[in-house]
Amino acid sequence: MTQLNEQEAFETSSLIGHSARVYALYYKDGLLCTGSDDLSAKLWDVRTGQCIYGIQTHTCARSTRQKLVTGSFDNTIACWSGARALKSLQFRGHTAWTTNDDLDILVSGSADFSVKIWSMSAGACLNTLTGHTEWVTKVMLQKSEVESMMHSPGDYILLSADKVIKMPDPANLSLLSFGEVFALLFDNHFLYVMDLRTEAISGRWPLPAYRKSKRGSSFLAGVTSWLNGLDGDNDSGLVFATSMPDHSIHLVLWKENG
Repeated sequence: MTQLNEQEAFETSSLIGHSARVYALYYKDGLLCTGSDDLSAKLWDVRTGQCIYGIQTHTCARSTRQKLVTGSFDNTIACWSGARALKSLQFRGHTAWTTNDDLDILVSGSADFSVKIWSMSAGACLNTLTGHTEWVTKVMLQKSEVESMMHSPGDYILLSADKVIKMPDPANLSLLSFGEVFALLFDNHFLYVMDLRTEAISGRWPLPAYRKSKRGSSFLAGVTSWLNGLDGDNDSGLVFATSMPDHSIHLVLWKENG
């Protein structure tokens, strides 16, 4: 907590390799996947800054340890497999997505304001959901962890969004993520950590003049487990990433041995 208050908890670095606007960012397990208007997708190790591999394909990208999924403004989504990144499936119709290997499901959103559910193995569209009035830029499929009137623990919940969530605050802070103890927010100049128990800002970190995307996909939160409380072990890895006007990616990370 002292490090957060004194702006000593984080450090920054940059990833350089794209030659045009970086439009898509996705982070998991220490790896950052980026998609660019140079029609390439790259997979990076955020701690070393090394590009593990890259492919010439689409503008949006998302990765797991087993596969890379990319999307494009040509309204197709492709799934790539193996160390050589060979295309294994192609889904026509959408540009933003999430996957779930346990259910053999890929969920996608698009500029046509709809959400589609696909079979990963068959490449077939199983269902189309409507109701949004803007471009669907974010889709999430995750298990419920609590009992509610609509869901039981273990049920899968599909979430979709068509714009960045804004905090009703005169400072116009944007909410990145939140947990039981902390919330991560940002504005045009700083990254903020808010203590939800007191609703006070615990710390802030300066941000460069990042690329502001109307679609809300040029920045993301990294590891979020620490938002449920710092335990001495979860203050590591990526905190925040954003694409820059010079086509690089600016990273905010927990300081090693900090």
